[in-house]
Order: sequence, then structure tokens, then C-alpha cells
Amino acid sequence: MTVVKDAAGRYFASFVVETSDVPLPESAAEVGIDLGLSHFAVTSDGRKVDNPRFLLLVRPDACPCGSPLPAVQVQGRAAELLEFPAGGDRHVRISPMAFGTLLDRVPGIAQFQVVQRAPATLRVRLQQADGADPDHVWRSVREEISRLLAEHKAEHVALERAEEPPEQSASGKFRRIIPLAR
Repeated sequence: MTVVKDAAGRYFASFVVETSDVPLPESAAEVGIDLGLSHFAVTSDGRKVDNPRFLLLVRPDACPCGSPLPAVQVQGRAAELLEFPAGGDRHVRISPMAFGTLLDRVPGIAQFQVVQRAPATLRVRLQQADGADPDHVWRSVREEISRLLAEHKAEHVALERAEEPPEQSASGKFRRIIPLAR
């Protein structure tokens, strides 16, 4: 992986990923997917995937690592980043997509919402899937978020387990990750 800082002080990481095809287990379940603008995707069972509003750009120059494959750069809206104090004037910034991708893999969650209530506090609202043990789901969620925060040197951030379920905004929009209003 190569990390580059541009003249505006922004960091860009470029990396190459090689994967092999891994067959998925057979399943009788089916779901339709509608790709859209207000939501990235809506499934036929009603699940809505937020539009991450990130932009993937192919770099015009060769990858600094020397790879012949195209190099890409991901840009997102800075206002959507979750920002945590890191001592002094320093801050740690984490993309909402990192939380969403992480929690999408936790079994037993029907829906979730992570709300930054204070500079160093996250409140997690969960709706468990039918038959899921709420305490087990919370332990898994807490472990995964704690691991992500530790990777970003933000292990001091407090996690709160909300009693209330995920909520829609007054406009009817559902946001899975809600950064602190600045």
C-alpha cells in the first residue's frame, strides 16, 4: 500500500488486491436488487443501502508501487467523516463506510444505527434479526467497533448500547451512521 499526502494536506492510499474466486454456498433464498440515486440499493425484502457518496477516481499516473494495474483514489465528503479527539489538537477521522461495512458482517442484526452523541461517544441503536439473542449481538457489535476504533488509535471512544431502535429523520431518511453535528 502507498500513502501519499497532497499539497492540500489530504492523504490518499492506493493498494492492489488480488483475490481468487470462492464459490458461495448454495441457497434457495432469492432477493432482487434495485440500484438507485437516493439509496445505493434497495432489496426486494425492503433493506435500503445508503448511498455512500464516495467517488472512486482512476489516477492518471502510474501507481507509485510499480504495479501495472490502474491505481484508484477514493474521495468522500469530509463532513460525513466521524471525527474523534486524539489528544492536543490532533483528531482521528473514520469513514462511515468503515462502520457500515463492519456491522453488515455481524450476524443477528436486522438494522443498525451508530450515532456520535459527543466528540468521544458513540451510541449504537440495534434492531436484532428474528430469533437473535440481543446480548450476543451487542457483544459482537461492541467487539467489532472496539477493534475498528483501536486500529485507528481511538480506543478511548465510549460505546453506549441504546435501548431505542434505529430511527428515521424527520424527512423520512434513514441514516445508518450519524456523525456529530459541527
